[in-house]
Amino acid sequence: MLYMVQGFCRFFTLVVVFIFGSTTNKGFAQTIDFNSDFEFVVDIIKRDYAGYFDRMQGRENYIEQIKKSIYQQKKNCNGSELCQYLLLKEFLNRFNDPHLNYGFNNDSLKRSRLFNNKNPFFEKRVVELYNEKAKHKFSVLETKTLCGEWTDENNYKVRISKLTDYLLVGTVTAADSIYWFTGQTKFILAKKDHNKFNCLFLGRDHFFREIEAIHDNGEIVLDKYGRLFKGVNFFNTIANFYFDTLTDGVSYLRLPDFFPSNANKIDSIIAVNKRVLHNSQYLLIDIRNNPGGSSKSYQGLLNYIITDKYTISGSKYRKSKRNISFIENLSMNNVFDSTYKNLFSSIADSLRNSSTPFYEYVTDYAMTPDTIYSFPKKIVFIVNQRTISSAEILVDISKSSSKCLVVGQTTYGAMAYQEINNSTYLPCGFIRINYAMARSNRIDKQNYLSLGIVPSIKLNSNSSNWIKEILQLIKAKKL
Repeated sequence: MLYMVQGFCRFFTLVVVFIFGSTTNKGFAQTIDFNSDFEFVVDIIKRDYAGYFDRMQGRENYIEQIKKSIYQQKKNCNGSELCQYLLLKEFLNRFNDPHLNYGFNNDSLKRSRLFNNKNPFFEKRVVELYNEKAKHKFSVLETKTLCGEWTDENNYKVRISKLTDYLLVGTVTAADSIYWFTGQTKFILAKKDHNKFNCLFLGRDHFFREIEAIHDNGEIVLDKYGRLFKGVNFFNTIANFYFDTLTDGVSYLRLPDFFPSNANKIDSIIAVNKRVLHNSQYLLIDIRNNPGGSSKSYQGLLNYIITDKYTISGSKYRKSKRNISFIENLSMNNVFDSTYKNLFSSIADSLRNSSTPFYEYVTDYAMTPDTIYSFPKKIVFIVNQRTISSAEILVDISKSSSKCLVVGQTTYGAMAYQEINNSTYLPCGFIRINYAMARSNRIDKQNYLSLGIVPSIKLNSNSSNWIKEILQLIKAKKL
């Protein structure tokens, strides 16, 4: 029962976005009223977010300092909704928790002006951001020479153009997404030496990250994000789930996410390749850039990974009216059967009657898989700085196994919070805030607030082929 609470409850709160997140909220204004929306977000952080007390420890005036800075910056928005949204994003980013973010009501977003490609603010800000950091000044009107194109399987294309011998710009030329529009600058690369670039890279949250990139055999490799192939669809090999035999006795499993919707896909891959797995000496499990999802998605893998019992860390819900209401709604939703309805109802009642700010709805406990397979003999997890959340938890669990090893880069560090409430819209009506309601017991045992999992063997982030390096280590008997 405890396992069901910890594992399956997390699973169902993750899929709630499809239950509650589709609400149109037609009664709302559909335009950003910055002061109302911002104060609403601040109130949720203070009253409902599970990480508030941890993040604010010893920083009692931090929220007020951030608010003052945000309101000061708002004066420069000149009415731009996109500018105001970016400031709302900046506030959440200060908490360094990937579970704390915004979503959108797709119907109302189409009617909003937030991502309208006629909005002049965006390109102006891109130019300002880059020119603040580079000696070379440029405008978006400069002549560009085509030198490549980055394409994925979802009708999304980025044209890679050369402004000068040391300056490249990526521009969106096709997009079937609410996040991107044609003509938007995706990245700017400034050459540092013969094969290295400084890069301003636009994320899905419309914030630029300063990262490094290298030029390798005609390809541009972005640190943490992957490879920009010249006219080649790199998502076919990077983003898809697949299984392969690399060499005799070495198998490879690529898992780009653990979303609940993909749980059956993972189970199917394991079932189809069961005979190969049982004849493999090594299994490489590649979870680079895996944003997490649900622990339910990798339950079938644990039979191959675990060699003995392992510990599941418990969690505590933060007590608040909004969180209790969210869980009560789950208990009345006919998507769930009576067992889960009763479970959610019990959690809501216990949280309501709790005399402390947090209610521990599941304590730490030990688990042992029903079946433990001796093969593969060695399992190697491949991770990087964008291995996040439940993907990190899987690696953390694997540390109790005598046959598992972790290689790559230190993971993101997002195991502290869980159980996402994603049903709350800002007063504007088309922006939804997602936040964690529960706090993991891991925080009390180790500093999981910002520290990720450190690999046993670190690989260079600028290396163009980690798989090749790992195979060389296996051949040299160093793994």
